[in-house]
Amino acid sequence: MKKIFKDNLIAIIIFSIIGIFVLYSCVNSIKDQKQMDINRNNIIEYCQNGLEASDEENMVKFCNQVISQKDIKVDFYTVLSDVILYRVHFLNGIAFLLVCIPTLFCLSKIIRNKYLINYLLRDNYRNFMRFYLKKSYKYFWILPMVAILIIIPCIMIFSSNPTYSQTFGTSIWTSNIVNHPCIFIMLYLFNIILYSFIFINISLIIVRKCYNYFSSILLSFLSYLGIELFFEVVVNLLISQLLFHSTWGRLFNIMNLFTFSDQYGTIPLITFTFVMFIVSSLGVYISYKNKEKFIIDCEKGKK
Repeated sequence: MKKIFKDNLIAIIIFSIIGIFVLYSCVNSIKDQKQMDINRNNIIEYCQNGLEASDEENMVKFCNQVISQKDIKVDFYTVLSDVILYRVHFLNGIAFLLVCIPTLFCLSKIIRNKYLINYLLRDNYRNFMRFYLKKSYKYFWILPMVAILIIIPCIMIFSSNPTYSQTFGTSIWTSNIVNHPCIFIMLYLFNIILYSFIFINISLIIVRKCYNYFSSILLSFLSYLGIELFFEVVVNLLISQLLFHSTWGRLFNIMNLFTFSDQYGTIPLITFTFVMFIVSSLGVYISYKNKEKFIIDCEKGKK
């Protein structure tokens, strides 16, 4: 147990800090929402008691609307939207680092210590790559676990019926997927898991040529920002908006994983994420397919 804790210390610290903050944010959001619900009930009670005595047309119209909606309960999507958009909005920006930092610590150590050369003395390159990739993807769980910490308190306390958010426009999700909460949660987590693998793949590609831990983190993060900048400027602004006068380019975004924007539907969203996963995986394959070059680089001790 002590060895497991020591070997995964960075990941445990990162997850603990983010997890505590996420749970704290969820609790505050739930408290605020419950207080808003109390205020709403007070308004409903006031309208029910004073509707007949009122002779103001606007007041009567308002109270009739409020009373007609009294049975609509605050839903899971409303609270989840509040948490993601206003409480933990920074997660989209730092998600890459949450996975990249512990992953690169492990990988840079393996390469700098020339583990490949020692491994090949007793086994083949294919088995080394299996070992190496197993180590690479061992922290893919961090982001989906953070998402689960956000989802569980919201879904346990509030209704999964989306009528409230659809009536009052309090949710960032507008497609029909909200009518199927189980499918929504599964796709939400699946999308984040794919993003975790994409981020790890980017780190794998960078660490292949940059073995220094801190340099590999910096270059990986800059590559991540560069990809996002390419999508924002070239794909969205130049191609989508200026050339085709369309907004579909907004779909190309690798920094909205926790937002899970369904503006163009969930199928295009998941398709884009899956294509990015395939492309990044192909990049990993190309980076590591040449065993001889990898060995030479390890022997040179490239930094």
